[in-house]
Amino acid sequence: MLIIFACLSLCQYVEITDSNVNLIIGGKLPSIIKFYLTDCIYCQELAPEFQEAADMFSNQDVIFGGVNCDEHKNICEKFKVDGYPRIYFFKQKSKEEGVRFTDERNANSIADFVEEKTNIKARRPPKALINIEPDNLDTFKAKSLCAFMAFYDISKKTCKRFVPQLQQAAFIYQSEPNVTIGSVNCRKYADLCASHDIEELPSIKFYLNGNLVDFNMPLNLRGIVNFINSKCGTERDMDGLLNDTAGLIPEANEIVKEFLIASDKIGCIEKMKKIKGTEFYVKVMERYLLKGIEQVESDLKKMGQLLDDRKGSQQALDQMKKRYNVFLLFVPLKNDDL
Repeated sequence: MLIIFACLSLCQYVEITDSNVNLIIGGKLPSIIKFYLTDCIYCQELAPEFQEAADMFSNQDVIFGGVNCDEHKNICEKFKVDGYPRIYFFKQKSKEEGVRFTDERNANSIADFVEEKTNIKARRPPKALINIEPDNLDTFKAKSLCAFMAFYDISKKTCKRFVPQLQQAAFIYQSEPNVTIGSVNCRKYADLCASHDIEELPSIKFYLNGNLVDFNMPLNLRGIVNFINSKCGTERDMDGLLNDTAGLIPEANEIVKEFLIASDKIGCIEKMKKIKGTEFYVKVMERYLLKGIEQVESDLKKMGQLLDDRKGSQQALDQMKKRYNVFLLFVPLKNDDL
């Protein structure tokens, strides 16, 4: 029972079973519940949209839950579920029947429905992965220097594995002004996929400044990130932060190596000043000279913690990661870091 209560207070989405159904439906908080089947394609298409809607609300205000009707037929029969998927809203502390959601099954429509029923305002982040349709195709291609299009059919096992990684890639690049990532649902827009000569799914079409470029990487998150970085000049890592080479200047890196062993450290600093864009390198060298390696290590540790905690805007985190990379050049790698 303690586990159930902990989940109700911490989880954005809760699976409903015989042991917690009475705590959730008609419980202390309003709830919006999806009833689904494991192999139902429309249920599979709903899952990411329902989760996205759940992420727009605090789990202290409204509970998003789901009932697997393959495993809990008695619950679904109790609520007279006659098709899949079904979504119902239930008032808190009430035995009234649920109000059925009948609008388009996407995150924003579900959030609108919850707002209407609860008067709780949704927190709507910018949508990272763009749904490409015939009406917005040309706009999508023209929106940025790098337009990454993925074609999928959620009923295919390979697409089920690929789509979550595509969504993650979209979040990684959402702050990059020259990169746009979108997806085409080939079950819904078969003609659009056929017009792009799509024969296998998932499949990629990538446009660099309007010109089609072959995608020659594995169909996974690492492949997408490596490909976009190589074609678009970006420096993202798979955690969404900049990678370990961002902000570094090869010529300056060599002077740092010289500085660490040189007796004439002032001379190295003067040499560094002659290289364009090395102002921060110079600041770290001067700090090292004035306060020693212990201070540099302390600074590095603090920045590492802030990066781990994601404290700050994406722009601030990007600047910090570039500085972190420079600081790291001055700190010898310890055995326990290997």
